[in-house]
Amino acid sequence: KGLAALLDRAMAYQERLGSDYHSFPHDDAYEAWESVKKFRGLDPEIEIFATQRQRWMDSENAALLALEAAQAKDSAGQRDQAIGEYRKVPEASLAYPAAREAMGRLCQEGFASCLAGVDKALARGGWDEALQALERSLTYAQDDADRAEVQRRRDAIQGDRREEADFQAARTAYLAGKYDQAKLELEKVATTSKFRAQADAMLLDMRRREA
Repeated sequence: KGLAALLDRAMAYQERLGSDYHSFPHDDAYEAWESVKKFRGLDPEIEIFATQRQRWMDSENAALLALEAAQAKDSAGQRDQAIGEYRKVPEASLAYPAAREAMGRLCQEGFASCLAGVDKALARGGWDEALQALERSLTYAQDDADRAEVQRRRDAIQGDRREEADFQAARTAYLAGKYDQAKLELEKVATTSKFRAQADAMLLDMRRREA
Protein backbone atom coordinates (compact mmCIF):
# COMPACT_ATOMS: atom_id res chain seq x y z
CA LYS A 1 0.00 0.00 0.00
CA GLY A 2 1.06 3.57 -0.61
CA LEU A 3 1.73 5.97 2.22
CA ALA A 4 -1.46 7.93 1.54
CA ALA A 5 -3.58 4.81 1.88
CA LEU A 6 -1.82 3.81 5.09
CA LEU A 7 -2.32 7.27 6.56
CA ASP A 8 -5.99 7.30 5.54
CA ARG A 9 -6.50 3.94 7.24
CA ALA A 10 -4.68 5.01 10.41
CA MET A 11 -6.55 8.32 10.61
CA ALA A 12 -9.88 6.57 10.07
CA TYR A 13 -9.10 4.30 13.00
CA GLN A 14 -8.04 7.34 15.02
CA GLU A 15 -11.35 9.09 14.43
CA ARG A 16 -13.28 6.02 15.51
CA LEU A 17 -11.14 5.71 18.62
CA GLY A 18 -11.88 9.29 19.56
CA SER A 19 -15.63 8.73 19.43
CA ASP A 20 -15.88 5.18 20.77
CA TYR A 21 -12.58 4.23 22.35
CA HIS A 22 -13.81 1.55 24.71
CA SER A 23 -15.52 -0.64 22.13
CA PHE A 24 -13.23 -0.11 19.13
CA PRO A 25 -10.34 -2.60 18.58
CA HIS A 26 -7.26 -0.80 19.91
CA ASP A 27 -4.85 -3.32 18.43
CA ASP A 28 -6.08 -2.62 14.89
CA ALA A 29 -5.53 1.10 15.32
CA TYR A 30 -2.11 0.59 16.88
CA GLU A 31 -1.04 -1.70 14.06
CA ALA A 32 -2.24 0.80 11.47
CA TRP A 33 0.14 3.40 12.84
CA GLU A 34 2.89 0.80 13.03
CA SER A 35 2.43 0.16 9.29
CA VAL A 36 2.82 3.88 8.66
CA LYS A 37 6.07 3.94 10.64
CA LYS A 38 7.47 1.02 8.65
CA PHE A 39 6.94 2.76 5.31
CA ARG A 40 10.30 3.14 3.57
CA GLY A 41 11.48 6.72 3.20
CA LEU A 42 8.95 8.03 5.70
CA ASP A 43 9.17 11.70 6.60
CA PRO A 44 10.53 11.94 10.20
CA GLU A 45 7.69 14.27 11.20
CA ILE A 46 5.12 11.69 10.16
CA GLU A 47 6.98 9.02 12.11
CA ILE A 48 6.95 11.26 15.20
CA PHE A 49 3.23 11.85 14.75
CA ALA A 50 2.57 8.11 14.42
CA THR A 51 4.60 7.40 17.55
CA GLN A 52 2.67 10.06 19.44
CA ARG A 53 -0.60 8.43 18.41
CA GLN A 54 0.63 5.07 19.66
CA ARG A 55 1.74 6.57 22.96
CA TRP A 56 -1.65 8.18 23.30
CA MET A 57 -3.26 4.76 22.82
CA ASP A 58 -0.92 3.26 25.43
CA SER A 59 -2.00 5.98 27.83
CA GLU A 60 -5.68 5.42 27.07
CA ASN A 61 -5.29 1.68 27.53
CA ALA A 62 -3.76 2.27 30.97
CA ALA A 63 -6.58 4.67 31.86
CA LEU A 64 -9.15 2.14 30.69
CA LEU A 65 -7.58 -0.56 32.87
CA ALA A 66 -7.70 1.80 35.85
CA LEU A 67 -11.36 2.57 35.13
CA GLU A 68 -12.22 -1.12 34.89
CA ALA A 69 -10.38 -1.86 38.15
CA ALA A 70 -12.28 0.97 39.84
CA GLN A 71 -15.61 -0.26 38.50
CA ALA A 72 -14.89 -3.75 39.82
CA LYS A 73 -14.18 -2.35 43.30
CA ASP A 74 -17.27 -0.16 43.00
CA SER A 75 -19.49 -3.12 42.12
CA ALA A 76 -18.07 -5.04 45.08
CA GLY A 77 -19.08 -2.23 47.43
CA GLN A 78 -15.48 -1.31 48.23
CA ARG A 79 -15.99 2.44 48.27
CA ASP A 80 -12.60 3.69 49.41
CA GLN A 81 -10.67 1.32 47.16
CA ALA A 82 -12.86 2.26 44.20
CA ILE A 83 -12.29 5.97 44.77
CA GLY A 84 -8.54 5.33 44.88
CA GLU A 85 -8.69 3.53 41.53
CA TYR A 86 -10.91 6.18 39.94
CA ARG A 87 -8.38 8.82 40.93
CA LYS A 88 -5.74 7.03 38.87
CA VAL A 89 -7.62 7.88 35.67
CA PRO A 90 -5.94 10.99 34.17
CA GLU A 91 -8.12 14.03 33.52
CA ALA A 92 -6.95 14.13 29.91
CA SER A 93 -8.18 10.59 29.31
CA LEU A 94 -11.35 9.73 27.41
CA ALA A 95 -12.22 7.55 30.40
CA TYR A 96 -12.11 10.46 32.83
CA PRO A 97 -15.75 11.66 32.53
CA ALA A 98 -17.01 8.21 33.56
CA ALA A 99 -14.46 8.08 36.39
CA ARG A 100 -15.34 11.58 37.57
CA GLU A 101 -19.06 10.84 37.64
CA ALA A 102 -18.63 7.60 39.57
CA MET A 103 -16.11 9.13 41.97
CA GLY A 104 -18.47 12.04 42.64
CA ARG A 105 -21.27 9.63 43.49
CA LEU A 106 -19.09 7.60 45.85
CA CYS A 107 -17.69 10.70 47.55
CA GLN A 108 -21.19 12.06 48.05
CA GLU A 109 -22.29 8.76 49.60
CA GLY A 110 -19.20 8.61 51.80
CA PHE A 111 -19.61 12.19 52.97
CA ALA A 112 -23.24 11.66 53.90
CA SER A 113 -22.39 8.40 55.69
CA CYS A 114 -19.71 10.10 57.79
CA LEU A 115 -22.03 12.95 58.76
CA ALA A 116 -24.68 10.42 59.77
CA GLY A 117 -22.02 8.77 61.91
CA VAL A 118 -21.31 12.12 63.53
CA ASP A 119 -24.97 12.52 64.49
CA LYS A 120 -25.15 8.99 65.91
CA ALA A 121 -22.00 9.53 67.97
CA LEU A 122 -23.34 12.81 69.35
CA ALA A 123 -26.60 11.13 70.32
CA ARG A 124 -24.51 8.77 72.48
CA GLY A 125 -22.45 11.61 73.87
CA GLY A 126 -19.35 10.40 72.06
CA TRP A 127 -17.50 13.64 71.43
CA ASP A 128 -14.24 12.02 70.31
CA GLU A 129 -16.06 9.53 68.09
CA ALA A 130 -18.04 12.35 66.50
CA LEU A 131 -14.93 14.39 65.77
CA GLN A 132 -13.19 11.34 64.30
CA ALA A 133 -16.13 10.70 61.97
CA LEU A 134 -16.07 14.36 61.02
CA GLU A 135 -12.39 14.18 60.14
CA ARG A 136 -13.04 11.08 58.03
CA SER A 137 -15.67 13.01 56.09
CA LEU A 138 -12.93 15.30 54.75
CA THR A 139 -11.59 12.41 52.66
CA TYR A 140 -14.88 12.56 50.73
CA ALA A 141 -15.27 16.35 50.59
CA GLN A 142 -15.56 17.46 46.98
CA ASP A 143 -15.66 21.24 47.22
CA ASP A 144 -15.41 24.27 49.48
CA ALA A 145 -19.04 23.91 50.51
CA ASP A 146 -18.39 20.43 51.90
CA ARG A 147 -15.28 21.60 53.73
CA ALA A 148 -17.16 24.59 55.14
CA GLU A 149 -19.88 22.26 56.45
CA VAL A 150 -17.24 20.15 58.18
CA GLN A 151 -15.71 23.25 59.80
CA ARG A 152 -19.14 24.48 60.91
CA ARG A 153 -19.90 21.15 62.55
CA ARG A 154 -16.45 20.95 64.12
CA ASP A 155 -16.89 24.38 65.69
CA ALA A 156 -20.35 23.45 66.98
CA ILE A 157 -19.17 20.16 68.48
CA GLN A 158 -16.19 21.74 70.18
CA GLY A 159 -18.41 24.51 71.53
CA ASP A 160 -20.98 22.04 72.87
CA ARG A 161 -18.20 19.99 74.41
CA ARG A 162 -16.82 22.99 76.26
CA GLU A 163 -20.29 23.93 77.48
CA GLU A 164 -20.90 20.42 78.79
CA ALA A 165 -17.52 20.45 80.56
CA ASP A 166 -18.33 23.82 82.16
CA PHE A 167 -21.76 22.62 83.25
CA GLN A 168 -20.43 19.36 84.68
CA ALA A 169 -17.74 21.28 86.60
CA ALA A 170 -20.46 23.52 88.03
CA ARG A 171 -22.63 20.53 88.90
CA THR A 172 -19.75 18.80 90.66
CA ALA A 173 -19.08 21.92 92.75
CA TYR A 174 -22.80 22.33 93.43
CA LEU A 175 -23.20 18.77 94.67
CA ALA A 176 -20.15 19.24 96.87
CA GLY A 177 -21.72 22.34 98.42
CA LYS A 178 -19.10 24.65 96.89
CA TYR A 179 -21.61 27.21 95.73
CA ASP A 180 -19.22 30.08 94.98
CA GLN A 181 -17.20 27.85 92.67
CA ALA A 182 -20.38 26.47 91.11
CA LYS A 183 -21.62 29.99 90.36
CA LEU A 184 -18.33 30.89 88.68
CA GLU A 185 -18.56 27.81 86.47
CA LEU A 186 -22.21 28.51 85.61
CA GLU A 187 -21.28 31.97 84.35
CA LYS A 188 -19.48 30.22 81.50
CA VAL A 189 -22.69 28.53 80.34
CA ALA A 190 -24.09 30.59 77.48
CA THR A 191 -27.70 31.73 77.42
CA THR A 192 -28.19 29.71 74.22
CA SER A 193 -26.70 26.54 75.70
CA LYS A 194 -28.82 23.41 76.00
CA PHE A 195 -27.64 23.32 79.63
CA ARG A 196 -28.98 26.80 80.38
CA ALA A 197 -32.27 25.65 81.88
CA GLN A 198 -30.49 23.23 84.22
CA ALA A 199 -27.97 25.94 85.09
CA ASP A 200 -30.74 28.38 85.98
CA ALA A 201 -32.46 25.76 88.13
CA MET A 202 -29.19 25.12 89.93
CA LEU A 203 -28.65 28.83 90.55
CA LEU A 204 -32.18 29.20 91.91
CA ASP A 205 -31.69 26.30 94.28
CA MET A 206 -28.40 27.74 95.56
CA ARG A 207 -30.03 31.10 96.23
CA ARG A 208 -32.77 29.40 98.21
CA ARG A 209 -30.25 27.44 100.23
CA GLU A 210 -28.22 30.57 100.94
CA ALA A 211 -31.25 32.69 101.93
